[in-house]
Amino acid sequence: MKTTSLFAACAFALTLSPALPAETFDFDVLTEADIKVGPSQNAEGSAISLSEDPATGSRNLKCVYNITGDQGYAEFVFNEKRLKPRLPVAGRYKISFRVRGNEEVKAGPVGLRLVDARGEVHQYMLPGLEALMKNPEWSRYETVLDLSASETHWGAESDGVVDAPAALYSFAVNGGRDGDSGTLHFDDLQFEPAD
Repeated sequence: MKTTSLFAACAFALTLSPALPAETFDFDVLTEADIKVGPSQNAEGSAISLSEDPATGSRNLKCVYNITGDQGYAEFVFNEKRLKPRLPVAGRYKISFRVRGNEEVKAGPVGLRLVDARGEVHQYMLPGLEALMKNPEWSRYETVLDLSASETHWGAESDGVVDAPAALYSFAVNGGRDGDSGTLHFDDLQFEPAD
């Protein structure tokens, strides 16, 4: 009798606190007006577009970067009207997407940038992505990040606190020590609560 009551109570509690669903950023619904090259450093000639050679669906994101010299980076920004997914809480998320590049890619780490409800931008570096960026075939990248603790942040009050909801803002590709130029494709970007 007690075991049955405990089981029923647990089942009831689970219905009150459902797991958050995965949030997908669908490149298929974007238009060229929804994407742009943002403020960059030593990256003239960089461009962003939608390509019809996707891993799935009808389109993927094509980022052409041309970074000259050390400390350069190219930022690829999403139109604020299309800022999705909207992540309802900060915390640990499994972030996954498909990526392809080419063997000559020398670019340094890639930063994923989110903007929170107050307009503060938070950056998270994507560990281990560089190896997949050298693959000319589509590869699946996956990592878990704690989105409540960004590595760097700026704008708005710049207090380092991620005020929910947070939304996808941009990707930032960092150049290698001597700069780099190349093309990266991204597709099937998804955020899934990891806890």
